Amino acid sequence: HRDLHSFPTRRSSDLLDQRNGLIPGDFSASYSKEGKRLGILGLNTAFLHLTHGNLEGKLAIAGQQFQAACTNGHGPDWIKLHDACLLLTHHPPAWLTPEARDELDGEIHYPPDRFALHVFGHMHDAHMVSLAEGGGPSRNYLQGRSLFSLDKWGDAQHKRKHGYAIGQIRFLKKDKQFSVWPRASMEKEATKLDKNQDFHLRAGREVTDPISISKS
Repeated sequence: HRDLHSFPTRRSSDLLDQRNGLIPGDFSASYSKEGKRLGILGLNTAFLHLTHGNLEGKLAIAGQQFQAACTNGHGPDWIKLHDACLLLTHHPPAWLTPEARDELDGEIHYPPDRFALHVFGHMHDAHMVSLAEGGGPSRNYLQGRSLFSLDKWGDAQHKRKHGYAIGQIRFLKKDKQFSVWPRASMEKEATKLDKNQDFHLRAGREVTDPISISKS
């Protein structure tokens, strides 16, 4: 048994800047480690998710959220201050209205390699996708599971799948690469976590092959 206070914590000196945005849950944060700067932009997609039921295609996000959460109210300039940036939302893009999806893909997450990764959850499962459209650079998406939550969800009382993932960004001389160690609760022993076989993991390995996240 270990007391919570005995676990290592993030050094406050690693956090360079943090700013709240337009609505609760919107924020930007900048971290520094070994001379590299990582930006995390969190945007609230849940402010219209006020009822039970399937709201896929009915939620919203706006470019104003992106701008207001960043230093000096200018998102693109904030992005340029970092060696890599992550976008964090609760819902996946498919849960946005067509208009909000246009805001996401046309202003917030544009160009496609503006963010190294768009991280989200909500769907009670995990996967990673890289999507390139029209011959352009890829948008990279990582959907995560809940680490702890109710055992059942939805009107049909589906059994919830738990898990987590650890990600790593490597800064090479001519490239930046992202890899993930996905973990999932075992079906017969839910308290135990093992490799998530829904991800492509080479034999004998516990980590995905690295994907390039360098800007074009």
